[in-house]
Amino acid sequence: MKITTLEISDKKILMTAEFRPIADFSGKNISRYHAAARFINADNFLDSPEPLIDLCEETEFSNNVADFLFDTICNLLKKKEQLTLAFSLPYQRLNDMDYLTTLYHQCLQNDIQPQHIEIAISEKFSGDKLINSQPFLNKAKEYGFILSLDNFGIGDLQINGLHSLPFDSIKIDRAIIHGISTDKMKQSTLQRLISDVIPTGIEVICDGAERTSDLALLKRFHADIKGYMLRRPLTCAQLQLLEDF
Repeated sequence: MKITTLEISDKKILMTAEFRPIADFSGKNISRYHAAARFINADNFLDSPEPLIDLCEETEFSNNVADFLFDTICNLLKKKEQLTLAFSLPYQRLNDMDYLTTLYHQCLQNDIQPQHIEIAISEKFSGDKLINSQPFLNKAKEYGFILSLDNFGIGDLQINGLHSLPFDSIKIDRAIIHGISTDKMKQSTLQRLISDVIPTGIEVICDGAERTSDLALLKRFHADIKGYMLRRPLTCAQLQLLEDF
């Protein structure tokens, strides 16, 4: 297990990576894995990631997290090139062409195909910056990277703006998905997003499917599912064991 150290607010925090499978309804067919940071406290126990992730997202440490995850992805792809792995782009680096070029050159140096790396961009933090990101996204596609839009449905992105951006997949935020089977408003929101907002041909992924009743309802929408019910996050060792490398 690869571990690195971050220093946040004069506190040293150990960080490792976990891998969240994106699977179909059966949970057996995994299309890719999303690399995410996990934090370890002084007693060697995993801390709840949300407060630290929120803090990282608000500071320059989000760049350190992304660099660590991208390095981890590259190391795994050097061992098994058939994998597809994703990581989240810090909003500070959205539209940073130099950073994008650095990622591409890192792939070339490691003899890795960018087509096996998904760059996930959050609607949650980007706001107007996302609307103006088409040149950046087009360049990422030119380099061969896969593009996904995360946390969709909780931001303020307009319909026309989404149609002009070259995303390969849209991940509906868990705030909309969790408990959807008993929430008519969430059901209506999901129906509107899929029917009227998300362009035809883009893969739709529902984050937060953790209940049998939610899963049964989501099958009506023919979307891939990411949630604990189907597959729990994996350590690096577990991923290698599952993928046999």
